[in-house]
Amino acid sequence: MGIRAILEGLRDSLANSTELTEYCQTKFGKPQTVFLGYNPEKPPTEEDWPAVVIAMVDSEIQNRRIQRKITVGFFSDNETIDQDTNAKTYRGFVDSEELREVTEEVALNLQGPLGKIEIEAGTEDNLLFPLFTSLSIFTIENIVESR
Repeated sequence: MGIRAILEGLRDSLANSTELTEYCQTKFGKPQTVFLGYNPEKPPTEEDWPAVVIAMVDSEIQNRRIQRKITVGFFSDNETIDQDTNAKTYRGFVDSEELREVTEEVALNLQGPLGKIEIEAGTEDNLLFPLFTSLSIFTIENIVESR
């Protein structure tokens, strides 16, 4: 399977996921926007949030297997601070992490059609505050096809 088919398949599956759409509709009051590609000069805007951004691909081939590491970012914008005595929580931070987790669960169900999928997660520095970001690295492995 070529990179275009993998990227577009991932985009379409996340954009059309009933589970992800229902989660976003309940949590954010609107469905997710899924981007294929990212421009740091023009990040997703408020009308796009919650957003899932598929960007940055790295590939490695060994023994007729190709592993593609695809960075997937998650954006939400809730600036609310929940406070309980001396503990404070930015809701946007938790929201972006939950969005990441739900999206990962959906992506893991794509194993087979897209190839073998493994996921690593992390939190991005919040340089775009009040936009909260989180990220995952989706490693998708396929057999190299002869051309």
